[in-house]
Amino acid sequence: MSLFQFRSSRQQPTPSETKERYRIIGLLGKGKHTDIFNCFDEELNRIVALKQLRSDFATDRSIVKMFTNEARTLGFLEHPGIVTLYDMFIDETGAPAYTMELVKGNSLRWECRNRTMAQLLNIFIKLCETLAAAHASGVVHLDLNPENIMIGPYGEVVIIDWGSSRIFDDKPYKNYVQFIREAPDPPSYDNYSSFGAISKYNSPEQAAGDIQSLSPSSDIFSMGVILYEMMSGVVPFSGNNPQSLANQIQNCNALPLNEICSDIPKHLSQICDKMMAKDPYDRYHSFNQVLNDLDHFQNSGQTFSKLTLHTGDVLFREGEQGDFAFIINSGTIEVSRIVNGMKVVLACLKRGEICGELALFTNEPRSATITALEETTISLLARESVEGELQKLSPWIQNMIYGLSKRFTKLNDYLV
Repeated sequence: MSLFQFRSSRQQPTPSETKERYRIIGLLGKGKHTDIFNCFDEELNRIVALKQLRSDFATDRSIVKMFTNEARTLGFLEHPGIVTLYDMFIDETGAPAYTMELVKGNSLRWECRNRTMAQLLNIFIKLCETLAAAHASGVVHLDLNPENIMIGPYGEVVIIDWGSSRIFDDKPYKNYVQFIREAPDPPSYDNYSSFGAISKYNSPEQAAGDIQSLSPSSDIFSMGVILYEMMSGVVPFSGNNPQSLANQIQNCNALPLNEICSDIPKHLSQICDKMMAKDPYDRYHSFNQVLNDLDHFQNSGQTFSKLTLHTGDVLFREGEQGDFAFIINSGTIEVSRIVNGMKVVLACLKRGEICGELALFTNEPRSATITALEETTISLLARESVEGELQKLSPWIQNMIYGLSKRFTKLNDYLV
């Protein structure tokens, strides 16, 4: 029986049938042993991605097994953040191939441009949720990097290229197929003796070639490197050659994020440091633990961008439209309006107080001018962040907040 034969001979489509079904539109990319094409599925009238083992490797049983293991592992995983496998077959050249969802959008590396810390963190959280699901299914990815993460046009975050993945725990798979008579064994990796080229995102155990130590902790380290790059724009480890890079990953500690970028909160820097601990036992033990700490960090308000005002600086003026509210972190600001041609000071606000929120809730122009009375640091609350938090509340509470905001605006006009 062929390594690739997973259907009965009656069900298995002939090479000519598969060639007629999938019409190649163009080449999407090349791997060490594979080509990936953009194809049109003539049977279902949809665009798909077709990954094909090149024919010169089709007789190498070890490489064929790696390819089929990849497809079967991908087929076993079910999550919105994981690319979906559609079909698996032998093509007209005698090489194995499979079709999968064509993920539209841009890579994470491209999408990191011009994003706020809060937006980047939301993307990172989706990635952690996806990997938590994969690990719960007993699968580690082992090739996480910004090029293997796609951001779709509607905010989808999808992890692709599971060619290096491994099943580290076969219990979830066995539970998955327990009701199937003569169910196949899970993919095995006994013949895997080495990794591909070392990556800047590899864990220390990967850099050392320690296959037996691969675990969910390896993915956690790689995601720590990705978080570091997302927030700072640089990777923590580099080298002029593979040996130098491997040495840095295994033996050199990265400079803390908050020392690379002064606007990165220390708490987030500490989360990143723990993800990139050299010893797997010193890292987070699961992505659920990472998510718990990120949730605590987000709720602390430290994800907001910061702005420093000098004495006399005007934050915004009466009558302007506004998309931000502001929290005062230090210093003092003056709230004033023009009444009958004269400036009237309404209030002086200090640390912990908020200004500019009424314009967000009422969609009306600013009702006052805000001026710094001394050097003042503020946090910016974007409209989308405020509205996102409001959506978590019951509709009647949302309506009450909007209603009170409009009443306060009218009351301000009446008092002045």
